[in-house]
Amino acid sequence: MDTTDLKALKQHARFTWGRIIKIEEIGPYAIASYHPRKVDGCVVTHAINEKEIQYHAWVDGKDCSESFESLEAALAGCIAYKIEGCNHHADHYFIQSMKK
Repeated sequence: MDTTDLKALKQHARFTWGRIIKIEEIGPYAIASYHPRKVDGCVVTHAINEKEIQYHAWVDGKDCSESFESLEAALAGCIAYKIEGCNHHADHYFIQSMKK
């Protein structure tokens, strides 16, 4: 069975959204780098896209239910999630402001 439960994933359970490469932990934040599942049109397949890396985040062991395109965005997302909750937007604005 696939899961996003951090404790189970640390015990090598299968990740719902792809294949985990590594889980990094920084204080209350955990970020998994992973190869996502391939998408065929609107269908997410069981095949893994090994050419792409995405990042999934947890705060205090709770799944943020969000993936990010970079490690930096994932860390900003963790901080925003911890401060603002699940409907955060601060991480997006922070990343955008750094691009200018």
